[in-house]
Amino acid sequence: MVMINKLQYLASASLDRIVILWDTITGMKRRVYEAHRMGVQSLAFNENFVLLFSAGFDHEIIVWNPYIGD
Repeated sequence: MVMINKLQYLASASLDRIVILWDTITGMKRRVYEAHRMGVQSLAFNENFVLLFSAGFDHEIIVWNPYIGD
């Protein structure tokens, strides 16, 4: 899990291949990203560029813009 303070989101990921952005105020899902072919093992967020990075067991790193859907 990674906290995205700038947007008040929490990003979560797991071995089900899905990255979810949660609204920390309402507790509701804001975005669901499903591009990995295998489980996600790592998440990182860059505050300067407002980008979320996910790395999976499929040997891919995917860059997400939390302002837009998948």
